[in-house]
Amino acid sequence: MINSPKGDIRDRSDEELMVLFAQTHDPQPFNELHRRYNEKVKNFLLRKTRGNKFDVDDILQETWAKVDSRRNTYKSLEDQFVRWLFRIALNCFRDHYRRNKREQERRENLEPEQRVDKGMFAGLRSTLPEVGVYLKQIIQTVYECLEKLPPEQQEVLRLRGIIDDMNNMTYTDIAERLGVGVETVKSRIRYAKPKVKACLIENGISLDLLVETW
Repeated sequence: MINSPKGDIRDRSDEELMVLFAQTHDPQPFNELHRRYNEKVKNFLLRKTRGNKFDVDDILQETWAKVDSRRNTYKSLEDQFVRWLFRIALNCFRDHYRRNKREQERRENLEPEQRVDKGMFAGLRSTLPEVGVYLKQIIQTVYECLEKLPPEQQEVLRLRGIIDDMNNMTYTDIAERLGVGVETVKSRIRYAKPKVKACLIENGISLDLLVETW
């Protein structure tokens, strides 16, 4: 076992830090590894995603979450930490885009009525049938904008009650359901807002007040 004097964290090798983190779950070694490599991993993901910073933020968070959750699988004698870290990042990138593709295919297989007839305006539509076609057009546009979001952002909006009004979960409940931190949930919603607002404006719809309540 590697013993860790508190003052020498920055003098440790990557491999020593990762072993120490795995053995003790002390946040100091993890934080030092994050300090050393977060920007490098981020730049790697920016190249892989062709500069899509919204996707990069999600993949980066998932990468470090897996470094934590898989800490006990790291074998310092068999693998350099940096290779292990970037392998995790690459797998997270691939998983992210596989999920995106599956979600897009699922949505494309839905009939237009299925996309419109459930979600954030379901209750409003049932109480205001006279609004009819105009409201349906707005709903359709909202859904088209939401469908452009990454699946991770769609999921938190669904659980928040934005896409599916059968849900109305708190940030904490969503975090527990998805196995991520509360700040990750908040950041996904924060990144979703400007994209949805911009898409709506492009289609001549302004729902700023509604979007800000998310």
